[in-house]
Amino acid sequence: SLAANAISQLTEGNKENQNAFAETGAVQPLVAMLASSSPELQANAAGALSHRCHNNTENQAAVARTGAIAPLCALVREGLDIDVKEQSAAALWSLSHENNPNKATVAKLGGIEPLVTLLVTGETENSLDQTVGALGSLCSKHVDNREVIAKLMVARLGSRIAMVQTPG
Repeated sequence: SLAANAISQLTEGNKENQNAFAETGAVQPLVAMLASSSPELQANAAGALSHRCHNNTENQAAVARTGAIAPLCALVREGLDIDVKEQSAAALWSLSHENNPNKATVAKLGGIEPLVTLLVTGETENSLDQTVGALGSLCSKHVDNREVIAKLMVARLGSRIAMVQTPG
């Protein structure tokens, strides 16, 4: 957990460190950490992957090739705590930013619906920030994702409004 957190801190906003960690083979262990039963370890690993891919197309592709997108989608849906969900949403945001193949992969692996759910049910300001960023990235310059996101948001918000208006 400490190692994942250190990687996260060292790569945040630092392209030189992002590339250095790309050369060390640190991605596969981070992806393996996503399957841990420890929420702290999951959150730190997702955060490290997020910072490693932020505005770095080479790292986005490398991380996607490891199969990281599937467990990140699952953690947004089923994460054990809000920090895991937030960090996983942030990682999906970083992976999909200006990357159409990764946008399509997130959609194919069912990552859009849990992001919309987290947006509607978000418990913290950070969860809202991360989900808005991820959903915005996923629909930017991607018509299919934009349509899916719009339909899901209308359905979720419509059911939430109906629930609020129902007596009792």
